Amino acid sequence: MGANTPVDVPGLSHLLLVSGRDRGPVFRWARLDVAAVHDTAARAGLVVREVFRSGRRWFAELARPAA
Repeated sequence: MGANTPVDVPGLSHLLLVSGRDRGPVFRWARLDVAAVHDTAARAGLVVREVFRSGRRWFAELARPAA
């Protein structure tokens, strides 16, 4: 990795979706390494439904386990 390569730093943010005049509720957004998503989800009592890449970014869908 070069000295000028941007790196996503793990952490927690709060986001708000805005579309035109509509504003959604604020929600928590976590940033973590894709290799850590399964363990992190399990510690939170969640399951990973999907991990996928879009362009240069990775995303994961987490859900509560089925009862």
